[in-house]
Amino acid sequence: MRVRFTYARGDAVCYISHLDIMRTFERAFRRARVPVATTAGYNPRVRLVFALPMQTGVVGTEEVGEVTLAETVGLGPFMDSVNGALPEGMRLTACREADRDIKLMSAVWAADYAIEIRPPGLPLAEAVAGFMAGEGPVRVMKRGKAGDAPTDVRPFVIAARSDPSTGTVEARLRAGTVNLKPTLFVEALQAHAGLEGAGLSGLAVRRVVRGAIWGEAPRTGSAGAVIGDAFQTPPLVRLFGMD
Repeated sequence: MRVRFTYARGDAVCYISHLDIMRTFERAFRRARVPVATTAGYNPRVRLVFALPMQTGVVGTEEVGEVTLAETVGLGPFMDSVNGALPEGMRLTACREADRDIKLMSAVWAADYAIEIRPPGLPLAEAVAGFMAGEGPVRVMKRGKAGDAPTDVRPFVIAARSDPSTGTVEARLRAGTVNLKPTLFVEALQAHAGLEGAGLSGLAVRRVVRGAIWGEAPRTGSAGAVIGDAFQTPPLVRLFGMD
C-alpha cells in the first residue's frame, strides 16, 4: 500500500534541512508503529519520497510526500498516529491511497509561493504587473551544474500578482526539473524595475510560504506525445490528487 500525504511545515521548523525532514518522518513512523516498507540490503531505509525539496527558511502549507507500507492500514488511524509522533510545527493535513505508480519528483511542474516583502510602501503592484506584461528577457545570476550564469527567468514565472495592502507577492513558479527559487524571482523583479524605473531599491524578502505543488495533467496530442514544454504552461493539477 502506498500512502500519499500532504503536510504543513511551520515557522518553528522551517530552518531544518530536507535530510532532517526525512529523518523526522522516519522517526515519527517508528514511534507511531506504522508498518513501513523498507529497501533491501545491509542498510534498509524507509521507502519514503517527497515531491519537492524545500529551501531552508521557507514555510510550507501543502508539501507532498509518499510512503510505501508493508500492509494495508486505515487512512484515519495512519494520520492520527503519525501526527501524534511528529514534532511541534509539522503536521499531516491530508492523506490518500496512491492509485498509480507516479514518480512524485519527476511529476512536479510548478509551485505556488506567497512572498512577503519589506519595507512596506514599495510599488509592488506596478512592478509585478509590469514584469508580467513585459516580453524581453530579465536576466539574473542563477546557479546551475556548471556554476553561476546569467539566466532569463521570465519563462519560469507562470503567474504573479501583488497585494499592496500586505506587501505580499503571490507567484506560481516553475519547479521540479526546471526550478526557479522565489528569491530569484524577487531579484528579477528588482532587475526589471531598475530597467523600467519602478523604484524597488531596498526591497528585501521577509518571509516565504510555499503553497500548492502542481503536476502536469495527463494530456496527449494526436501522436500520443505529451503537450507542453519548459516554456509553455500545460494544464495543471494539484500533485496530491494526481493519478
